[in-house]
Amino acid sequence: MNEIRFTLQVEPMSLQTSGKRMVIRGGRPLFFKNAKAAEYQRTIKVLAKSHIPSEPLTGPLIVDFIFIIPRPGRLNRKSDPDGLIPCPARPDRDNLQKGTQDALSDFWIDDGQIFDGRTA
Repeated sequence: MNEIRFTLQVEPMSLQTSGKRMVIRGGRPLFFKNAKAAEYQRTIKVLAKSHIPSEPLTGPLIVDFIFIIPRPGRLNRKSDPDGLIPCPARPDRDNLQKGTQDALSDFWIDDGQIFDGRTA
């Protein structure tokens, strides 16, 4: 099994519906991408560019993500544990994964190929 592994030095961003917004104008829905979401996804694409395979990956894929978000100020006391701690609240795991996975779409033909994966 082939494996691609890399780390992106960017603060994760939670994107509900991949940062897309919708408004109704003239009775028709118009979709547009949130500017912060678009910038986040451009940054991911640039940072991951050197890891993109020469041909898009085919077949079923397992994609794992590890997101490290800034520690909240309330957990920076001397009595708080050192190192990484789980984040049991927002941002939601699936919303972190959604925007990042969309930004990495050059790695595969269709994100429907992703059948499994861990997000931590």
